[in-house]
Amino acid sequence: MGEIDVYIDGVFDQTIDCYSETPQQQVIVYTNSELDYAGHRIKLVNKSGDEMVVDGIVVRRTSSEKSVTVNDNDESISYVGEGWRYADNRTSEQDYMTDAHITYNDGDYVEYSFVGTGIGFMTEMYSDMGKIEVYVDGELVGEADCYTDSGRKSQQVIFKELNLEYGEHTIRVVKNGGQYMIVDGFAVWTGESMPLEEVELDYTSVPEKKKPDALPIVLAAAGAALVIAAAVTCVLYIRKKNRKNKAAK
Repeated sequence: MGEIDVYIDGVFDQTIDCYSETPQQQVIVYTNSELDYAGHRIKLVNKSGDEMVVDGIVVRRTSSEKSVTVNDNDESISYVGEGWRYADNRTSEQDYMTDAHITYNDGDYVEYSFVGTGIGFMTEMYSDMGKIEVYVDGELVGEADCYTDSGRKSQQVIFKELNLEYGEHTIRVVKNGGQYMIVDGFAVWTGESMPLEEVELDYTSVPEKKKPDALPIVLAAAGAALVIAAAVTCVLYIRKKNRKNKAAK
């Protein structure tokens, strides 16, 4: 076995090496878990080695669960703190449903209870934004920074907590820096699987280049040797004959 070039959706991704001094079976030599949920195509090209063996393809279904977007003005969302205000007509900011909830007080938080297997927090990223703390079911699960100096970025799911046990959970997002924290909504993974499209495998063989017949090569080499040998013999014979003529004189 040798090297294999991997292409994802027609774009070269990387080269993997399947060489091993000892045989190994059912080895996953390549993974890619950064793809969005959609149809994709993987192409494996044998680059070197005597052969390439395809034992199977593993498709990860976790990201195929349905997600729904809950807008920031949903009645089930609670805003706790003195600094909250509701802003509508945010068309120029391109917020989801053109509205958002905004606070300027550190310590203010938003809380939302949901049923599902995952949750994401949707906000904006901008130069006047800062850090947030995220709690799920009362436990701190992570932090995120909403600051960016490369212009406003809208509808950003800046934090995700996936692979939760299916059931009811509560997320709390706390402002912990920057001038503002903006709530644009939540993405909820409901735990319902979307249908997985059929996996199709296509095998394409590249015709091998025709190898020259071995016999003509051998004959050509042997012929060259015979010609050379004949030439050497002829030269030696002429030289010997010349020496005999000189001796006779």
